[in-house]
Amino acid sequence: MSTAPVHGPDASLPTGHWIVVADSPFLPARGGGEREHLGFVRAASRAGLLSALVIPTDSDAAAVGRQDDLAAIRSLVAPAPVIEIPRTRALFRALQLRTPYVVASRPVPDDLLSRISEVAPDADAVVIFSYKSHRIGRALADGLELPVVLRQHNLEGPYHRSLAAAAPFPRSVAVRVEAERINADERRLEQSGWLSGIADISAADAALRSQRAGVPVRYVPPFALDSLPIDRPWKRPTSDVPTVVFLGALDVGTNHDAVTWFADAVWPKVRSRLPTARWSVVGRRPTDAVRKLITTTPGADLHADVADPAVYLHAAGAAINPAVSGSGVNIKLVEYLATGVPVVSTSRGTDGLLLEPGRDLMVSDDPADFAASVVSLLTDPDTAETTGGNGRRTALSLMDTRAGLTTIAGLLAGPPNTTAAVDEPGLDDCEVVLVSYRSRQHVQTLLDGWPDDLAVAVVDNSANADGIADLTGRYRRLRYVSGGGQGFARAANLGATSSIKPYVIFVNPDSRPTAADLLALVRGLAADPRAVSHAATVTGADGRVEIGVGGWEPSVGRLAVHAVGLHKLLPRAGLFAEPQLGEPLTPGWTTGACMAVRADLFAELGGFDETFFVYAEDMAFGRRARAAGWQCRLREDVVVAHGAGSSGAPSAEMLRLRGASFAGYLRRYHPGPRGVLMRGFFAAGTAGRMVAQRATGRSDAAALSRALLTGTLTGRAFVDGVEVARSRYDEVAH
Repeated sequence: MSTAPVHGPDASLPTGHWIVVADSPFLPARGGGEREHLGFVRAASRAGLLSALVIPTDSDAAAVGRQDDLAAIRSLVAPAPVIEIPRTRALFRALQLRTPYVVASRPVPDDLLSRISEVAPDADAVVIFSYKSHRIGRALADGLELPVVLRQHNLEGPYHRSLAAAAPFPRSVAVRVEAERINADERRLEQSGWLSGIADISAADAALRSQRAGVPVRYVPPFALDSLPIDRPWKRPTSDVPTVVFLGALDVGTNHDAVTWFADAVWPKVRSRLPTARWSVVGRRPTDAVRKLITTTPGADLHADVADPAVYLHAAGAAINPAVSGSGVNIKLVEYLATGVPVVSTSRGTDGLLLEPGRDLMVSDDPADFAASVVSLLTDPDTAETTGGNGRRTALSLMDTRAGLTTIAGLLAGPPNTTAAVDEPGLDDCEVVLVSYRSRQHVQTLLDGWPDDLAVAVVDNSANADGIADLTGRYRRLRYVSGGGQGFARAANLGATSSIKPYVIFVNPDSRPTAADLLALVRGLAADPRAVSHAATVTGADGRVEIGVGGWEPSVGRLAVHAVGLHKLLPRAGLFAEPQLGEPLTPGWTTGACMAVRADLFAELGGFDETFFVYAEDMAFGRRARAAGWQCRLREDVVVAHGAGSSGAPSAEMLRLRGASFAGYLRRYHPGPRGVLMRGFFAAGTAGRMVAQRATGRSDAAALSRALLTGTLTGRAFVDGVEVARSRYDEVAH
């Protein structure tokens, strides 16, 4: 096992004296959660951050079916002290109404504060690892008046629901009841005033939690890499027997679901093309059901409770992560990627990590496609080695333990203590970016209404067809940039990344924000430590808030609500936001029609996704921001009139572009059957509206709906006769 640090070249270590509260002993580290515990404690100890380690332990090892190596833990963290506190597994702990058993069975000893004060008098922060020990962490926070960060492994409520679904009756009923208590307790915890922040192991969990939590949430990738054998990278085996491997704890319901799906739906298709292929299932404590499944599956071999699972990983031509249930990050996937073995996974299995399907690993939810990917990796050496190498490099880059410790330290420090009189930005700290497509008249109207000292960058996407470059001689602070006709996302990024101002404000040429509006957005953003952007509420020609000023991440449920028109009755259950004037709303993303961003953070997040020529780039930016723990704010107090698209190409073209971009978004971020179903709902809803519009004589509206439907179904759209949607997707996404 490697003990080498996983450090990024430019990261610097934070300083501090942290009390780390584990949820249980983690050596020997057999499972994913234990390896994650080990990686974090090792990284914190090596960085000199560990002041004390608190561990709930069982006095009777036989009662929990494992023998913990506390001596090894003490040696690992020395000279920091280890404080053991007893777990209480009594039945009455499960009968408390508000406190779930997993929390109640870890009570706070009366002498905990005095023991900590004696052995770690210099402690200045607490990190709780994980949810199960949050009562212990709160006791330390309140008693010692220290900042606290909670390291979350999962969205605990949904995770325990998945365990309930996999459990046999009647145990499933008891687990489901516990899951609901955990979910309620977790939601209360997310609003706790004593927490400084939450560090989620999963990007998807961080994005969801950041929308509902009352404390800052950041995505901090797994530390498990620091406990895995990364020094010996995978090399394609020389054996003539094509072998695929699955690693995992075989007494966990989610892993049972995974191997069952693969055995029933995928493996027969692999064997039909590769009759000599073998499947190695490697893990601890296999249940009778798992043993029976593997015994009755042709070509499958069970390797239970082995000393070194890495032996089987290095002997395989590919690894599989066929997750069909559960939440959070599959640590097995981290291990696969770190080793460099090429991987095929379901989309659920990759939800928590910022990986690129088709490059870092193969991703499919369709059994036939999953099987084809396995066969490809087993039979094509170049594809296997390229995929495995890309995955390893991405894993080592993403899961930089030093960067993770720095993010947690930032949460512990809290937002900067700024003083408005000193740090409040003015117009001189901003630059407006106007992406223009034959919009000279609109741009000139805006410039005439703004003060001369406001910096403005015009990114021209029409090759100066309207003579807009001539305006640079008339306006002192105007900067002309050629956008090359490459669409809004690419042009906006060009304008933002070439700016030297700390704040950039994207403004559609046909919107009408005043200088006061722009300043309100920037000053609100500067005072909001959790936000990456503040966007104005834009209104149409009728004075009503435009639908699409923001919205939420697409899901099957939201698309179904949108398709049948229920969003009119349930406005927060659909896809696009349409709040009333002055109505507070926290969407997952906001429109870029009038939006201020922190320039450095915008660049750090990769800007707008250039996969999209126009449209969906704001939705994708919101997704990136949420994954990194940031929020996109919609300002109900800043209302800006908008010209409803009069600054772009003809509206039918733009509607077709909107449909094609949304179809591309689903392909990129929701691959597989779920994405296809969502696209079908969107198309069906658009088709229904088109029929209704025709029936009521609204032929112009029906034509626009037809253009939207065509773009959605084909994924193709044109500007001036040139296809721009599918070609851009193929250029960037692939």
